Amino acid sequence: MYGKIFSVWGICVVVSDSSGLVPVAVATAILGIDPVTLRRWLQSAGLHPQVDPTDRRRRYLSTTDLVLLAQLHCRYLSSLSDDDQPGQCCPHCSRLQSDLAELHRLVNELSSLVSAHG
Repeated sequence: MYGKIFSVWGICVVVSDSSGLVPVAVATAILGIDPVTLRRWLQSAGLHPQVDPTDRRRRYLSTTDLVLLAQLHCRYLSSLSDDDQPGQCCPHCSRLQSDLAELHRLVNELSSLVSAHG
């Protein structure tokens, strides 16, 4: 029944049916942003949500647009079939990942020094 399942920060989320469309309310939750922020992001990217022909109040994003917005704004969002890892969306995130790994190394080193002295 569902065509696309995404992993968002390690949590599996079904975001669209077989039509490949995601309700705007679901898109804001997945991206972790306010609806006003989503509107700004869409406007800056030149994207427009699709309107439901049966109810003009309902708006949808394609999964392609959702992934594009996530990449543009450095949000980790990957299809479960992809091999993407956190930190691969932009150079800034990649740098944060390496800084975090270095921090873990230093904490472990300090812990071993504290244990050795007492």
